[in-house]
Amino acid sequence: MIAHTKEQEVIEAAASLAAWSAVRVPYADIDALRAQPSPAGGKTLPGRFLKNSDEQTVAGMAAILRAIHQAGWNDRSFADWAVLGAPQFLGRLAVTAVISRYIAEPTYSVSPHIIPNQCLHSISGTVSVGLGIRGPNYGVGGGRGAAVEALLAALSLLKSSNVAGVWLVMTAFDPDPIPDGKGKPTNSIDVIGAALALTRDGNSAPPVRLIRDSACGQSESKLSDLIRQLESSDSRKVLGEIEGLGRIVVDLNH
Repeated sequence: MIAHTKEQEVIEAAASLAAWSAVRVPYADIDALRAQPSPAGGKTLPGRFLKNSDEQTVAGMAAILRAIHQAGWNDRSFADWAVLGAPQFLGRLAVTAVISRYIAEPTYSVSPHIIPNQCLHSISGTVSVGLGIRGPNYGVGGGRGAAVEALLAALSLLKSSNVAGVWLVMTAFDPDPIPDGKGKPTNSIDVIGAALALTRDGNSAPPVRLIRDSACGQSESKLSDLIRQLESSDSRKVLGEIEGLGRIVVDLNH
């Protein structure tokens, strides 16, 4: 898998960006998206599928459904794909509400929906069920560097397994919420999500490459910064850096 470009860059791993999409939703509008995450004419989910999901899961699911629709994949099966979820501090609001109520009411019974819907692997698990994915699904990171860590994990998974592709779903609150005792944000926040469909390198889609550069520092770019980079008109987009390893780039001039 290691190769050299004409500029003598060492490519450690590569994939193709076959489709992608992003959403940004004010916190006040998240329940409307929860009820209808699909775009008009897009792939649909069972009714109330996201009823107990975290706000970030809702945004991530909406992003992946939009990417599927934009790519014309509404009737496509993703059974042989994998899905990686990369949330940022998922569960902060809901868990704040649960802990606050338990402290005030020691007899309070915690809902059985909290743990499966408010943990690192909740997004990937939800997407896996919703899309009928039978390949690997797991969460990556969970903190401020989650997006870059997940990009590296996705490239590694494509390189080392026989999955047909990897759905990478990255989510965050922007800015970080400051919750009250009931788990509601006291500041104005948006919920953002981005979904990338990565497939084997070599087709006509823009390549995503890990370029070796031991001088790179660790990147903890915000998800909003990564989305802006994807939307930019630059021919080469640097999505992030991994300390001592290299940078992950999307190159439109391939």
